[in-house]
Order: sequence, then structure tokens, then C-alpha cells
Amino acid sequence: MPIDQGPYRELAGAVSDGRGVIGARSHSLLNVSADIPTWGGQFLTEDEYVTYLTWPSDHAVVEMMERHDIGWVLIYPVRVLETDYHNTWLVPHHGARARHVERVAASPAFCHIASVRGFELYRLGSCPGASADRA
Repeated sequence: MPIDQGPYRELAGAVSDGRGVIGARSHSLLNVSADIPTWGGQFLTEDEYVTYLTWPSDHAVVEMMERHDIGWVLIYPVRVLETDYHNTWLVPHHGARARHVERVAASPAFCHIASVRGFELYRLGSCPGASADRA
């Protein structure tokens, strides 16, 4: 299937504010839109990327994202690439495991915007009408 007929066009269309997207494979959005800044391990410092992946707190992750004008999180459908792949270097070098997939889904600081063919897209900022005690 050509890349422009896959899920990336719909996902890119949901990113409506010009802010960047962070994710293990967020750069794939560039295949359908050159207007979306994408972020991952190649553009952040190692400490910043470790903060995102290990998610020590919402505050730490949000602060890092705001510093780079990142407003979106894209979770890739192949979870082994989102967690196990990163754990191969996180665990021995940082003593922590990737937990961003679960943390972003549970965080009141993020709003789930779309599920497209296994991809999950979250926007930084609470959902309209969201309860402050969402855990």
C-alpha cells in the first residue's frame, strides 16, 4: 500500500496547530506532510528522550515537550518498537524501562485524539470537559 494511502494522511490531518509530534516513528508523518515538525531520539538530547520514554512525571515530560514546542504524541502500533526496542538500551544504561505508552494514555495532561490502524495520537492539553482526577 502506498504511504499516502495508509494511516499517515489521516494522522497528519489531525495535527492542526503546527506544533511538533514526538514518537518512535513520528518521522513517517513527513511522508505526507513536510509541515509537521517531528521529534524522536535523533533530535532530542539523550536525557530528553529518556525523560519522554521513562516518563518520570507528567510535569517532566510536559516541560521537555513545551521547551521544544512539541504538542503531540504518536504511538506506533507495533508496541515492541515502542517499548522493547528502547528497553535494550534504557535498562542497561539508565536502569529504567520505557513506560510512555501507558503513561500518556493515563495522563490528564493529554487528550486522546485518534486511533487509526493501531496508531494512537494524543494532543498535549486536557480534553474539553475532562475530569481533573483522571488517573
